[in-house]
Amino acid sequence: MQKFIVNLSGKRYDRLSHAILGAVCVLLITRLFVLINNHAVNVLYWDQWEFYTPLFEQRSLWEHFAYQYGPHCLGIGGVLIKIVAELSGWNARVEAFVVGALACLSCVAALGLKRRLLGPLTALDAAIPMITLTLCQYQTFLGATNPDYGSLPALIFCYSIALTFRNCPAKYAAIVILNFLILFTGYGVFIGPVTIGLLAVDCWHNRKSERSLFLPLSALIASVAALIVFFARYDFNAPTGNVAGAGAKWWQYPVFMALMFARFVRPEVGPPGWLSYIAAVLGLLIFLLSVALFCRHGWLVIRDGLDRKWSVVISVLTGYCLLFSLNAAIGRAPMGLNGSQSSRYMSLMVVGFLSLYFHLTALESSRAKRAMLAVFFVLLIPGHLPLGLGADHPASYYSVNKRNWKECYLKYEDVEKCDALPDLITDFDIGVAGAKWKLDYLKRKKLNLYLDSR
Repeated sequence: MQKFIVNLSGKRYDRLSHAILGAVCVLLITRLFVLINNHAVNVLYWDQWEFYTPLFEQRSLWEHFAYQYGPHCLGIGGVLIKIVAELSGWNARVEAFVVGALACLSCVAALGLKRRLLGPLTALDAAIPMITLTLCQYQTFLGATNPDYGSLPALIFCYSIALTFRNCPAKYAAIVILNFLILFTGYGVFIGPVTIGLLAVDCWHNRKSERSLFLPLSALIASVAALIVFFARYDFNAPTGNVAGAGAKWWQYPVFMALMFARFVRPEVGPPGWLSYIAAVLGLLIFLLSVALFCRHGWLVIRDGLDRKWSVVISVLTGYCLLFSLNAAIGRAPMGLNGSQSSRYMSLMVVGFLSLYFHLTALESSRAKRAMLAVFFVLLIPGHLPLGLGADHPASYYSVNKRNWKECYLKYEDVEKCDALPDLITDFDIGVAGAKWKLDYLKRKKLNLYLDSR
């Protein structure tokens, strides 16, 4: 009888946990789409004029996938741009909602990864939607809408799930396919060396244990070939806007990286205040913790192989996040430390924060663990502030300027006149140089800003 009561209590607890987790997911998804609905504007903006170049030039699907803009290729993002544009009349609002849906997909993938690694989902896993659906990444949806940033976390989480498969053909096939897709998508290039390193370690341990080398070795060869294909067609002379080496001091690079972590836990970008300095210190601590986790779990993977699934996933997620932040620091630190506060970077920083949560969750139950998880939850709250999603939200920086520019251009059809609007407070032109023929194309085909008034 007592066992029956315990089991019943356990089932009730599970149902309550799932209800809490589901409620948090619904709430955060709703907030995300309300934000997008309030601030998405149907006009191409900034880098989007280049993202859409393959569409303007009517290139093939493969050329959309492999199209290089600056330091990275569009990959899956380019394919999504083509599909969404052709179905919606190049509607930038629809694309913003699609990128929001990709964030939701990354949340689902992250929840699946946690369940596979650490067992059934609990109420504590509300941290996962809080990480993946954080509104501090609003620029990804509402600035120069970028499906690359939106799709990469979901792809990396699916890649991590593939790493947890048992030693079978499906595991290595999934690793090879996802590695190729990630490699060509935005800043996913860093996954290439990570995959080669993991598979090399796997081959070494299979050799030591006298297990078959065929599958891991084949996957290793395929991954090396994918990296060769990527760099064989890579344009190293493509303009990047970076000024690496142009005056940055050595200490600025790790500080820039730490400030990227701080941006994730900072209430709002604005004039420095006491909260900003606290966030900077916390960012430095989180950065150092991430480095320590990568070193520890990376060593465990080298020592024990891919059978140590928890360490494999932690090292991959943390390693990717550190490589991405290092790349951003090398490219942007010479331009000033303020570049670390870019909202669009946060869509990829979710990968590192998820690995931190996994590490804390896997610790042995203790008061210290509960305290650290409580602190972690508190640190995630600023990413969902301010609560208001209307005109006072930082996203209005983009929506107001886009609407003003669009209204001006539809009235005068003069790029220079509209770029010079006195109330256009953005630092970069919406009608970038050379975009006039593209605007004429949109008018002729009745696409994008010629579709509607929003």
